Amino acid sequence: MRSALIALGVLATSLRVASASCAPSFNLDECAWTASYVVVVAPEGGHGTVRVLESWRGALSPGDAITVPGIDSVLDWAESRQVGVQAREPNGTAPLCSESACVREARRSVLFREGGGRCFGRLLCDEHADTFVRDLIARDICFAVGAAPQNADPVASGRRDRLVLFLDREGDGFRPVGKGWLPYSSPQLEVSMVWIEAGDAFAVFDQGFGSQRLSFVLSERLLRVYVERLTALRRALDEVRSLPRALDRVAPLEHFARNGHLCVADDALQALTECGELAVPSLGRLLADRDVPWPVAHRVAEALGAIATGSAKSELVRRLEDEVVYWKTRGGFGPDERILDKGVNQWHFERARTLLLSLATHPDEKGKTALIEIGSAWRKLPESSGATTMCIPELAERALAALEKR
Repeated sequence: MRSALIALGVLATSLRVASASCAPSFNLDECAWTASYVVVVAPEGGHGTVRVLESWRGALSPGDAITVPGIDSVLDWAESRQVGVQAREPNGTAPLCSESACVREARRSVLFREGGGRCFGRLLCDEHADTFVRDLIARDICFAVGAAPQNADPVASGRRDRLVLFLDREGDGFRPVGKGWLPYSSPQLEVSMVWIEAGDAFAVFDQGFGSQRLSFVLSERLLRVYVERLTALRRALDEVRSLPRALDRVAPLEHFARNGHLCVADDALQALTECGELAVPSLGRLLADRDVPWPVAHRVAEALGAIATGSAKSELVRRLEDEVVYWKTRGGFGPDERILDKGVNQWHFERARTLLLSLATHPDEKGKTALIEIGSAWRKLPESSGATTMCIPELAERALAALEKR
């Protein structure tokens, strides 16, 4: 369950903050989206040589031998980490599968993020978990799978006869792609590979305080379905980006920016930014849509700021004015109600924070009134709501200061 709990944090925030006590952890989205080569391999003869068993993406073929520097030491390290690791003992009565009319024991906990970044979970038997996760993959919904309560997580031994590698070309060789949620780190092999044992996929996850070991990710069968889906999305996005006229690219890129995978949305928004002024209406719609997760909204605001035309800045100001109206009506908090207790409040808080950060970087005189009013609206929220521990008034002051320095 440890890897699922880590993934839940990623689903809730889509960001991972680096700290001295956290170590890189496998990020399936990052690896499956960015890798040019996804291959199933087995080590052969040492010195970093592996033999390709299956190719899920890229031009390598079964039987090819490639060299991956450092893989032998990573495999030794991972195997040593698994020594003595025991499955958690079942504790209490296992819940039943939540699928209607199913009376089997729930063995899988499936966490998933739907519109607006809200996270949900279901407890399912193996069969229904497989069907449900396939549907999530087909609908491009971000998810994580772990053991259900009162069930033990599968435990890997660190076997090395079947590995999945996520790689890019580097000269005549190959390099890993995974950074493992730490945005400023370089790619590392330990979080660019998956160990396959008894049909299940395991990868390196931080267990807290920098301690890493192998934890369950998915079944191998579903891992391949996942990679194939992202391969299809990569191909489709590349086709859109190759269209010669920016006007023809904008609408399909807006569609890709709504994808449930942050990595897909990121690349689509980068391409939208390159469309310049033509992209402003699409970016405005994305910024107004509550079904767009707030990390995507953050990148949308950055894209508008990067375009930096008058209409792009006006769109930022317009959405901030919407936030002023929203927060002016939020004075009636109950005695135990806090701002982030409700998903809609959190979405608006994150959007307001995002808009203020963007306007601090790209000041616009037309936004001065809205900057003053949102700071004032937040200062009037009751202390019990948690408003005093949050950053909106300070960010508004920062944006006003940037405006004065122009």
